[in-house]
Amino acid sequence: MKELAKEDFIIKAGQDPIIEALKVLNLPLTRQNYLELSYPEGIPESSAELEESLPEKIRSR
Repeated sequence: MKELAKEDFIIKAGQDPIIEALKVLNLPLTRQNYLELSYPEGIPESSAELEESLPEKIRSR
């Protein structure tokens, strides 16, 4: 496993920090991974607001 450095966590303007963290951690961009990283205390129940906050490519259809 690659050792992570501070430079791995630099987020540029316009980038989604959760997506960038998934890349650094070598995790696939899935709805479940995104939500688990976004809500470490527990994923809230699905709602229109939650769906709207997700990147378009992983929203429920």
